[in-house]
Amino acid sequence: MAITFPLSAQAFIDLLTIENATFKPSRNDQLSGLGNGQPLNTELASPLWQVDVSTGPIPNDDAEAIAALIERLEQPGNDFYVYNPRKLGPRMDRDGSILGAATPTIHTLASNNHQIRVDGLPSGYVLSRGDMLAFEYGPTGQKRRAMHRIDETVTASGAGLSPLFEVFPHIRPGAAVGDPVFLAPAAMRAKIIPGSYSITQVGALHQRLSFSAIQKLI
Repeated sequence: MAITFPLSAQAFIDLLTIENATFKPSRNDQLSGLGNGQPLNTELASPLWQVDVSTGPIPNDDAEAIAALIERLEQPGNDFYVYNPRKLGPRMDRDGSILGAATPTIHTLASNNHQIRVDGLPSGYVLSRGDMLAFEYGPTGQKRRAMHRIDETVTASGAGLSPLFEVFPHIRPGAAVGDPVFLAPAAMRAKIIPGSYSITQVGALHQRLSFSAIQKLI
């Protein structure tokens, strides 16, 4: 059976015994200065999320099976879904059990491209500062996956509608009312950064794997 990309979280990232991970924005800024020494910071492009992963010791045979997937993912055009390993769900709903079968969507997009309102949440659902949020956007057949960190704590109304709240980074063009929102987990599409993958033997029977990946929009 042919492997279909992007790989789901269950088909790749959930197979890893992650010991250390960082999830952070990779910024595209330029720093320059005025004649008086005052620094000027210019954002050349919106930040992309980067994840750096290292596993605990994995039995050799299991590690080799995972290595086979990583080698495929290193090839151009192959990608996968990954979430922040430290944020499997919102702070007040870590396992997604309160969200349950709810299907949140974008209700409102503010004109400043930094605020969003989400509908379809459980009554009184809490989104906390530091939680992650993802959503699908773009035309059919060309769907992209946005990833944002929530910058303020808000509580949904009894009807499941959140207030407007700030997110980082800014919302890219193409997002629209009605786009589906993912919270538990909030997963993005990512591509392994060439040259970042490594294997370390641990004793005779185990290996550690590590790699870095960057958010992929298309």
